[in-house]
Amino acid sequence: MRLGRFFPAPDQMLLVCGTVVAMIYTWTALTVTLDVTLRWRFLLDLIGIAIAYAYSFVAALVEAALVTGSIVLLSAILPRKVLREDFEVRGSLIAISLMGTLMALTLQPPAAGPTRKYLDWATWSLALGVVSVGVAAGVPAFRRFTLAVVERVSILLYLYGPLTALSLAWVLARNVG
Repeated sequence: MRLGRFFPAPDQMLLVCGTVVAMIYTWTALTVTLDVTLRWRFLLDLIGIAIAYAYSFVAALVEAALVTGSIVLLSAILPRKVLREDFEVRGSLIAISLMGTLMALTLQPPAAGPTRKYLDWATWSLALGVVSVGVAAGVPAFRRFTLAVVERVSILLYLYGPLTALSLAWVLARNVG
């Protein structure tokens, strides 16, 4: 039995990975830049700032691998028609709704009540993901638009890939050596 038949094609997985990487790494670069300029500018020198970026990019690599792996595993578990047939569009829409909700949650101040607001956000995220996947299946123009955006955003893999490799090498050299 071939395991490859349970998973989407590699080029489709790469497009979903590109979407996840673009969202996570751009968010990471933005938050580290804001932290450095607003909170740490008088405490860190240039090497300290580079170290903050390196550790953040390594953490973003782990997060992107977990999110992409979860979506690919979900496509292997669910029936073929649900996610695997149009994986690059449906998987990217799931990733966008999930990551967008998590980013919006990080912008919220800590809640007095621990779960109500987060449950509302999670419910809306799930509804947004289901509706967008359904719209992509029924409206060809929305599917083409989503695919065009996903293909263009995936180009950021060429930027973030080398930055992550340098960051990973720096973090490993700093902690192992």
